Amino acid sequence: MKPNQTHGPDGTAGSLQSAGVSAVLDMAFEWVYLHEKGFSDNPADPGGPTNFGVSLRHARAIGSVVNGDLLDLDLDDDGDIDADDIRLMTKEDGKRVFIHHWQTYKFDAVTHPQIAIKFVDLSYPMGYGGASRVVQRALRACRYDVIEDGFVGPNSRRVLNEAAEWNAAALMASICSEAAGYFRSLKSSDFETGWLTRAYQWP
Repeated sequence: MKPNQTHGPDGTAGSLQSAGVSAVLDMAFEWVYLHEKGFSDNPADPGGPTNFGVSLRHARAIGSVVNGDLLDLDLDDDGDIDADDIRLMTKEDGKRVFIHHWQTYKFDAVTHPQIAIKFVDLSYPMGYGGASRVVQRALRACRYDVIEDGFVGPNSRRVLNEAAEWNAAALMASICSEAAGYFRSLKSSDFETGWLTRAYQWP
């Protein structure tokens, strides 16, 4: 078993490979939660105050309707969404936002559970565009022909699934390496150590 790895990417070290879609979603949220739990308000974070991976900037951007349900992120009912509301968020609030993110960007269409979890986890600190570029660069490193456009759409997703079927361990290692390179390029001394730990972890 690899360091920081709870399940082998080929499924031999655990049951993740055979998990259903809803189970993978639940495990993906818990993996993100390991990295994102707790309120933080670091002045160096452009997203502002953050809780359960939901920044103030993101909370304001998504509005009040998430996944067809009313998700009122004005949790203190004072007429606006501010740092106080982010501080009041519960794990349930964070998961509802996560589900919206998971479904919007079709992470459930990534057929290998660990690859899907790694992809969605990276999309929290990097944004979906940054995580998509990392995945596309990893595919190119594995000699797959994809366009590095910052959006894993139907074509990149098809190639991603093919690569995972070919050699999930090689693909995961490539994603981890590209993620580390992406984080280093940001040159953020406040976050780099934690980011690199996250980059190299295998779900």
